[in-house]
Amino acid sequence: MYESDSAVRFIRKHHKTGNLEVITTDSWEMFPTNDPNPQNAIKLTDSVFYDSKGREIKRLHCNEDLEEPWTEKFQYSTNGYTKEIAGTRMETIRFYEYSKLQKLANKKHIDFEFRDATNYKYEFQRY
Repeated sequence: MYESDSAVRFIRKHHKTGNLEVITTDSWEMFPTNDPNPQNAIKLTDSVFYDSKGREIKRLHCNEDLEEPWTEKFQYSTNGYTKEIAGTRMETIRFYEYSKLQKLANKKHIDFEFRDATNYKYEFQRY
């Protein structure tokens, strides 16, 4: 990502094989630089695991400053999905209910994620 002054904030690389995606990030977020040196960057690694439908089921976040990675686990049902965050001081489990539009999209195998209907408005056109 480049700033208006051409300073680099981070460089991100994606590697996907099968149901695993590894995202490595060299970050200079706090001190953007015009000459990015990987040795001065904060190293972040995310490992994302997908199920047979291509949905995210687990995400491991590794940071060179942390001893243990923190995890996000996802469990899907017909009414919504559960997201469990563990390994941080804000460990939590949340349930996100699917809207009527999202249930219809899932049923028709449409690859689209609908947001909260109170904050977003959708308009459909047929061709």
